[in-house]
Amino acid sequence: MGWVWVMIKESKCMAVFMAALALTGCATAQGGTPRSALDRSINECVAAVALGAILGAVADKNRGQGALIGAGIGGVACGVLIAINNERDKQRVREAQLAALNAGSSQRSDFVGDDGRTRTVQTTVRDAPTPTAIAANRPPTMLASLGDAGDAMMTAPATSPDAFVGPCRTAQSQIALQGQSADIPSELFCRTAAGDWKPYNG
Repeated sequence: MGWVWVMIKESKCMAVFMAALALTGCATAQGGTPRSALDRSINECVAAVALGAILGAVADKNRGQGALIGAGIGGVACGVLIAINNERDKQRVREAQLAALNAGSSQRSDFVGDDGRTRTVQTTVRDAPTPTAIAANRPPTMLASLGDAGDAMMTAPATSPDAFVGPCRTAQSQIALQGQSADIPSELFCRTAAGDWKPYNG
């Protein structure tokens, strides 16, 4: 019966691997549009915790104990991100990032989550070169003289409000919660024609 148990374990491990791979795919794209670094980080942690819990249960003869061990391993690394895995907290983090981007300088923001615990978001912002693709797609501006008075009118082809026009900045956030912290990878944001800062994944 030993070989049967080995085959069962291998099948379970393969199923877990495929499930984790699917979760990671969902974290990086939806409808073909890459998600933000915050969303990717949170979803990767969710996948890691699930993977650790199931693998712990498969590997340990005591299923309950193995699951707890696996979940604990993932929780130590991702506890902060799992705690903010709700729309209200994620929106507050995004707002903190946008405040720093608009100010063009590092900013700190504190807020209290639904669990009553305070989250601290420290966002570091730096100016970044405008990607060539954005600079090349900027609509040309033409100057036309009007009459003898020398008045001028600036005209340009219509541009989509969501089109990136620059400038660009990088934002890197650290989220702290009860003595633990999680770093969100640095991400490039660029201004759109509407004046909004959005992640640029070109």
